[in-house]
Amino acid sequence: MSYSKERSILAMKLDANVPSFAWWGARRLRYNLALVIAAPISAICLFLVWWLFEDRLPCLEITGFSLVLWGVLFFVGLALANLCYFLGPLAEKVVRPRNVARFRAMVFAMGLGISLSIIVLPVIANLVAAALYPAGTGNCIAHEP
Repeated sequence: MSYSKERSILAMKLDANVPSFAWWGARRLRYNLALVIAAPISAICLFLVWWLFEDRLPCLEITGFSLVLWGVLFFVGLALANLCYFLGPLAEKVVRPRNVARFRAMVFAMGLGISLSIIVLPVIANLVAAALYPAGTGNCIAHEP
């Protein structure tokens, strides 16, 4: 068995001995950094979608107000994501898994994946709208037909 494989097995065993809140607390910064890094990447992708498909997405308007609103909503969403982060230790307490280290890693990965998916959702939704709707059509709330 290689050194790295032995080390990872040892780390998993040691992870199971760490109290739940300590384990989750130690990974909170990694979680938040992933979200903070993903947000501007998602915003840049949304700008690209807007630029590439502007004629197909008449409802997508990017203004100074919308940029400020997105910034505020991101911090509100980050606060909500951190509240939902407590579902990890709660799930561990409710489920009482046999393999605690594996359960923690799996739940952490799923929670991070869901959070990142929510951040990228506007980009995906606008790409789908650009692909499905004919150019210049759409039901915009702000625009009267």
